[in-house]
Amino acid sequence: MGNRLHVPLLNVCFQGEKTFKVDADLIVTGRTCVIGASESGKSYAVGVFCEELCKNNIPFALIDIEGEYSGLKEKYKMILVGEDERCDLNWSALNVKELARQALDIPPLILDVSEVEDRKGKIGEFLSEMFKEVSARRTPYLIVLEEADKFVPQGGERLKILEEVARRGRKRGLVLCFAHKGLPL
Repeated sequence: MGNRLHVPLLNVCFQGEKTFKVDADLIVTGRTCVIGASESGKSYAVGVFCEELCKNNIPFALIDIEGEYSGLKEKYKMILVGEDERCDLNWSALNVKELARQALDIPPLILDVSEVEDRKGKIGEFLSEMFKEVSARRTPYLIVLEEADKFVPQGGERLKILEEVARRGRKRGLVLCFAHKGLPL
């Protein structure tokens, strides 16, 4: 790809905003994590990160558990999947297997599960189908997971397909970027 993503670095130690550059190839072939304390700007960083992915035509799906990323659709060609009238596709009527089959060839997805009762079930089904599709086609695809702790908590029931994708997905082309609440610095 050779593209560079320009992501702002916000921190109280800096005067104003600075930008760091990261090779897009590293993002779609490696493992990435955005970690920060509450109110540290993780969601903002993920939003800018997704804008950069759109600008560079990198295929991805953003799993949005709070319904806070629909604004990306106003600036970029994206498909919003959710449960309200502003969505392009509704979870209740969605053929998840067909969406996963087409995901590699369509605009990026915002998977809004903020109003979905069984969010782990819906995301688990989507990731399972994406794992199969990407494994068959060997085409890179990025999954950006906001609030990762909701799907893979330290204690409690984890979404098993996420563990499988984390272990074996990169070799097939399915890569994860986690955003997670960490300890304050």
